[in-house]
Amino acid sequence: MNREDQAAALLPKRPNDGNKGTFGKALLFAGSVDCAGAAVFAAEGAYRAGAGLVKLVSPEENRFIIQTAVPEALLFSYLKDRLDLQMIKEQFLWCDSVLIGPGLSKTRTAKELLSLVKELDEKPVVYDADALNLLAMEGELPKTDAPKVFTPHIGEMSRLIKRPAAEIKANRIEITKDYAEKTGAVVVCKDHVTVAAAPGEEPWVWEGNNSGLSTGGSGDILAGILTGLLAGKMKAFNAAKLAVMLHGLAGEEAASRCGKTAMMARDILAALPFVLKKLEDIQEK
Repeated sequence: MNREDQAAALLPKRPNDGNKGTFGKALLFAGSVDCAGAAVFAAEGAYRAGAGLVKLVSPEENRFIIQTAVPEALLFSYLKDRLDLQMIKEQFLWCDSVLIGPGLSKTRTAKELLSLVKELDEKPVVYDADALNLLAMEGELPKTDAPKVFTPHIGEMSRLIKRPAAEIKANRIEITKDYAEKTGAVVVCKDHVTVAAAPGEEPWVWEGNNSGLSTGGSGDILAGILTGLLAGKMKAFNAAKLAVMLHGLAGEEAASRCGKTAMMARDILAALPFVLKKLEDIQEK
């Protein structure tokens, strides 16, 4: 089975009588005052992955950028000095999946948001980027029974487990599997060869080797795709594998159009609908 067939086999089929609620609601804690783009990329990634609704929790300073770049997204904005934690808690009642980390920064406000999300039970949570950096600094992982997905690149994995990046590269499958067993989380260790592992499961490997994906915003898109799939009620390990495949296939499509050197995150997003259309066509055969 080729890679597109594998992805098509995992991709959920959309019922024709579905509605926005059917396809799930994704809540994204993303962006900071100096990093609105991460929120934009994650939100569009979640929508492109099929989420019915996406809501961003981001600083008020990002309002114009987000509502211009992704007008489809809902927005809950906050002021850094007046964070209403109770109102943010109420957002959890609305959603089916949560993402925290892209462009979040490591400020006091970011730490407060992370503490809030770490207490969340039942809803699946994706921890990415600065959320992982903060977890590494604090040394205390989420302890709830909710499905958890960690998406570290090699550098973030090094900070989480306090081992050299070169050692992780040399033993990526074993280390990723061990960390999944230790934390009870699905772990996606990102690199030119990406490993996904879950407790009690055989590790899964994606050999991408596409240097065009090594560009700012690429990881935010992957995190958004994963959160969008989780919003649609996919199991966490399957969602992680499919997100990596969609991201990788979109990267290959983008590279075929504009080359690896010139690729930017927006090129990955632009290619994603065409990849998904191919997979839907495979499903219909």
